[in-house]
Amino acid sequence: GSNGSKVLHYLVLESRKDGNIASCKTTTADTVADRPVIYVDANNVINVVSRNAVNRVAHTAAFLKEWAQEGLILVPVCDGPRPQSKQQTNKSRAVRQKAKHNAVILRQDLRRICRQLKEGGVDVDTRKKLEIEQADLCKSIKRAETQSVNVVPPNFPTLLEEELIKISAHDDQKGGGCVKPVLTAMFEADALIKGAFQ
Repeated sequence: GSNGSKVLHYLVLESRKDGNIASCKTTTADTVADRPVIYVDANNVINVVSRNAVNRVAHTAAFLKEWAQEGLILVPVCDGPRPQSKQQTNKSRAVRQKAKHNAVILRQDLRRICRQLKEGGVDVDTRKKLEIEQADLCKSIKRAETQSVNVVPPNFPTLLEEELIKISAHDDQKGGGCVKPVLTAMFEADALIKGAFQ
């Protein structure tokens, strides 16, 4: 990720089983009953893993529970309230609204191109240009729609805790792991997680 050089451990894994084996070998956090304790940046999970889910908070909770079922003890850490300077400003709201508006306009262009391709009657060169333009428009629409969405709800720590309770993620799972209660950092989860290793 963008903070790759700042993180303590970074693993690319093929499966959850690999994750359990790797964490047993590499974690420097606490252990509970010979189980590794993994601190998870929940804001990162909701942004990366659950972004496209219908219910992002429920998806994040289920994701954490799945890892706990592999025998890991997970401690979800959420960002705390942002300092005033980092809170959503009128400018950032306007940027999101503009991105949403751009996505609508781009979709209209995409429909026009799709209609031209479907109806035919264009030479090979024109068709090729239209197909390239179609692919570019699809990327631009996806980018604009991504920018128009605020993924993390304002009361995320509370909602995540409620969802974890609802799916019994705090109970011991079949693999011996569990999800601990949600911790909320003073500002950013990274600082709290880093403190757990010192």
